Amino acid sequence: MSGSPPSLSVDTMAGFGTRLAAWVLDLIITVIPISIVGGSIASVTGADSGTINSWLWLVAGLFYLPWFWHRFGATPGKMLVGLRVISTDGNAPTIGQSIARYFGYWISFI
Repeated sequence: MSGSPPSLSVDTMAGFGTRLAAWVLDLIITVIPISIVGGSIASVTGADSGTINSWLWLVAGLFYLPWFWHRFGATPGKMLVGLRVISTDGNAPTIGQSIARYFGYWISFI
């Protein structure tokens, strides 16, 4: 067993509310550890905690999101609301597709 999620067919796409709920859950899951690490680094180094947290968000997002999308086909937030990220062939996205999706998030926020 390779640990890859099974191939899925697309019956329906998730609506805005479900996607938003998954995003908020992922945000909650990541806020606590990032805040603790960022606050600790800031207190030890005397650096600005806002700057440190911004860099931590960028780095954590680059690893957290693509890794979960590729490995499990969903982030913990998506898993909690029953969503999956799949590629056009019905499988979990490749790591390259997952990284491209991550950068697509940034473009959509601009």
